[in-house]
Amino acid sequence: MNKKSEQKMNFKEKLKLFIGGIFVLLAISITLYFLREENKNKTKKSNKIYATYKNIIQKEVIFGTIQPLKEIAIKPRISGILEKIYVHEGSKIKKGTPIARIKPLPNPKNIEKAKTDYNVAKLNKELAYKEYIRAKRLIKDHIISKQNFQNLESNYKKANENLKAALKHLELVKKGYFKGQEEESNIVNSTIDGTILELPFKEGSSIIERSLTNEGSTIAIIADMNEMIFKGNVNEKEVALIKEDMKFTIDIDSLNRKNILAVITKISPKGKIVDGVTKFMIEADIKTNSKNILRAGYKATANIIISQKDNVLTIPEKYLKFEDDKIYIEIDEKGKNVKRYIETGISDGIDIEVKKGLTEKDAILLPFED
Repeated sequence: MNKKSEQKMNFKEKLKLFIGGIFVLLAISITLYFLREENKNKTKKSNKIYATYKNIIQKEVIFGTIQPLKEIAIKPRISGILEKIYVHEGSKIKKGTPIARIKPLPNPKNIEKAKTDYNVAKLNKELAYKEYIRAKRLIKDHIISKQNFQNLESNYKKANENLKAALKHLELVKKGYFKGQEEESNIVNSTIDGTILELPFKEGSSIIERSLTNEGSTIAIIADMNEMIFKGNVNEKEVALIKEDMKFTIDIDSLNRKNILAVITKISPKGKIVDGVTKFMIEADIKTNSKNILRAGYKATANIIISQKDNVLTIPEKYLKFEDDKIYIEIDEKGKNVKRYIETGISDGIDIEVKKGLTEKDAILLPFED
């Protein structure tokens, strides 16, 4: 009995010690927690910054490409096979330079009609010629009037011209060009001075002529590389801030060239929806003496300065807080957190101008994370 009683007493003492230890650990943990929270509050209150005077530049960054001002597509006047190409991409050519030769594919129906028209014109000329020769004899004998003779003579000349036109048409339908013509109609020539940017078709390809119902095949794309422009798209919020004749700079990363001067020449009056956002196209003339190093399609970044102010009071924009339509910051006023409503101005995306409500002596409280 004594041993059992002694064992029970030892167990109770151990249990008391265990429970007491748990309470001690719990008290220590609670004390440490409150000490840490108090330290956080002290640290939070100690994080302060002050407004500073600096220059603010508000600008819009627009991504676009470099393109030629004048770029045209050369179309053929007849359909057929692209028999020969005389130039290559990058060729510098003059107006009138032959670009390609087309081998026409005659249409049997058109040939048959052209032959019929030619035979009719030939018969009309023969009849008109006989009437004209007869009239020459009659006018000598004063049998017909001078007016009648002149009418028959005019009919003969017209019939002769109609025959020539019918022959040319027949040659055109069969061969694609006229004999003795200064410029063969199956030869595609350049209409401007410039550089060949693209030759979409290879020799042997089928080519379609341009018509009222068909745009036709593009034989070549030619551009004047001496006049280059910047093209980019602007969001609807930004377009209201941009005006024609506004100057800005362009950066071309691929050439490692920055601050190339440009002037806005065109702002599209109608926007287009791109990825759910309305965008307006702008064009700007590039003002540089080294345009010959620019190539069509270079990616470029435009930096358009919308507004600029020097030596104004600023704070980091990320510390602004909002309440309805008002803007405020939290400042330390004699150890207390106080809301201070302010009036802001322009922003560069990092710092913002403070017009009213703050001085450089006011201590701005920062979030604990900062």
